[in-house]
Amino acid sequence: MLAHPFQFFKNLPFRRKILSICIFVSLIPMLLFGIVSYIQISRQMLRREEAALQEILRQSADSIDFKLNSYLDALNMVLWSDTLKTGLLKTYDTNYEQYMFYKEEVDSLFLTIRSLNTGISTVTIYTEAPGLHPHGDNVLRMESARDMPWYDQALIATRPFYQVSADGKKLYLVCRMYYSYPAPVSLACITVDTDALFAHSRKAPPCTRLPRRSF
Repeated sequence: MLAHPFQFFKNLPFRRKILSICIFVSLIPMLLFGIVSYIQISRQMLRREEAALQEILRQSADSIDFKLNSYLDALNMVLWSDTLKTGLLKTYDTNYEQYMFYKEEVDSLFLTIRSLNTGISTVTIYTEAPGLHPHGDNVLRMESARDMPWYDQALIATRPFYQVSADGKKLYLVCRMYYSYPAPVSLACITVDTDALFAHSRKAPPCTRLPRRSF
């Protein structure tokens, strides 16, 4: 069984006692320096990680804001298209004339919008205009919109607004078509996949992957 440390120290020769005391005393400043350095380095690393996180959040917010504005610009292309609004109210003599309107005006415009904004999954007009037949997902009768979460608000809103689906997977941008004269109600709706909206923030590298720098 080992003797008590103090008893061991007491039994040391005088010179070794002095040497042990000198070694112990000399270690105290080194230990304190190590502790202080560790604390300072830890704080510096923490500040750098916080700054990196703030930059990532700022970039993600800017990306989302840019996309939301681009979706609004796309909706305005629909809302302010005189050709589109006139075509929705026109009386067609034959189904072929209506089909050509859909093909040349509606389909081409909506295809352009989706090409410029890859996050947009569908662009749809819901209308009460008489005589218009449904056309894929591009033109639907107003009855098809009644179960949508934005329907009631869209009928009274005077400006575009966003609505998130119940499962959070879809983002709707909706507005009533603008007319300066009495006309059947038509609603324009852009549907966006939220995965595409938040793609930039999900791809942002974690702070642990930031390049190391010397202190």
